[in-house]
Amino acid sequence: MGKTVEVRRGNEYLTVPEDAVDRYIAKGYDVLDAAGNVVVESIPFDTVSLRAAFVKHKAEIAALKSQIATLQAELVACKNKPQEKPVKIVEKAEPEKAATETVKTTSKKSKKS
Repeated sequence: MGKTVEVRRGNEYLTVPEDAVDRYIAKGYDVLDAAGNVVVESIPFDTVSLRAAFVKHKAEIAALKSQIATLQAELVACKNKPQEKPVKIVEKAEPEKAATETVKTTSKKSKKS
């Protein structure tokens, strides 16, 4: 026997073979995971559900359009802002390291015989 998947439509829960899931989605069933969360949502057939989805998506679209307009305004503001010259960061040697290095180099004596 193959794998099974749990589907739900309203308060009706069914366990169906994995290869039949597409048919149940087309019939209006939602696919659930092991924890009972909706993994794949079916397309609603009743007008109440369709209207609710329409209102929800319309609000999401309006919010996203507003966000796009804000980001575009920020982009234009950044393009119009004069460019600052990049600051070059130069690391200075620590005095302790410099002193140690000079001591090492001066303490070596050349041997000429």
